[in-house]
Amino acid sequence: MRVAVAGLGRAGATIAAGVAASPVLRLEAAWCRTNARALDVRRWFEEERLDSRPIVLGEAPPLRLRAADVVLLCVPDRSVSQVAEDALAFGAISAGQVWLHLSGSSGTDAFGPEALARFRDLEVEPGALHPMCALPEPTGNEGSTPGSPSWPLAGALMAVAGTRRAIETAWSVAQSLGGEPIEVPAARRPLYHAAAALASNDVLALCAVAIDALILAGLPEDAARRGVAHLATTAARPLHGRSLPEVATGPVIRRDWATVAGHFNALESTGEIAPEALGIHALLTAALGRRLHGDGRLALPEASELAAILANHLPAPPRHGR
Repeated sequence: MRVAVAGLGRAGATIAAGVAASPVLRLEAAWCRTNARALDVRRWFEEERLDSRPIVLGEAPPLRLRAADVVLLCVPDRSVSQVAEDALAFGAISAGQVWLHLSGSSGTDAFGPEALARFRDLEVEPGALHPMCALPEPTGNEGSTPGSPSWPLAGALMAVAGTRRAIETAWSVAQSLGGEPIEVPAARRPLYHAAAALASNDVLALCAVAIDALILAGLPEDAARRGVAHLATTAARPLHGRSLPEVATGPVIRRDWATVAGHFNALESTGEIAPEALGIHALLTAALGRRLHGDGRLALPEASELAAILANHLPAPPRHGR
């Protein structure tokens, strides 16, 4: 299958490399509007011994996109419709292609009504392919290469949507990139994407608070970062095969209420941990308690003890006007 990639940010560069390294996909073209970025990605390809010839320079969508069976539009959500319209205006779309954007929260509507109307005329099939994984800057020190143990696309859920042929094509591309495709219809994609945000940036925000607390406890910053990253990774890894009540560790699961209370006292005593962070910690501890109680791992009296500890730390409920 011949694949073109439009957009070479974190997602686009990573996916382009995955396509270039795939034994069943062929990278026909990889393009972005910024020549400096395209040159950076080209150098990275050469360093990783990937074929850099498909990387195209130029501000306008190149005609080489026309040669692909499927075009992956790896641009911000707000730019999907504009890039599609530009590609149509420059004749960079050919009849019968499949065009897939990478938005997690949108279906085919992201292309906009004008592009979709032209797609229908050309029998171009629109769809979406969203990798549910964190994509670091691939050309930097934190990046990885296709086939390496840390390759972010390996094993990632990839939410597909669109017309039937677009879904079939996205499914094949996802599997070829090492992902696990799953169909998420347009109406459910905002909730799907909200869940992805909870499991990524929200977790990172909590990790940042934990790093701050460790630094306040006297740890060097680099050690605090390494420690939190390792703990977060090892805490989440068992969720691959088991439920939260089965993998939870720490003082709540042990019914160590003195330690739970001591955590809040220690965090508050620093005077440097944001009050909203303490409130979030209390809300999440309460949520964990409810899960454990619902699963039968925390009896009602024990759940009541936990609730009493948290009562003074939970944020006040919002006040709604009449």
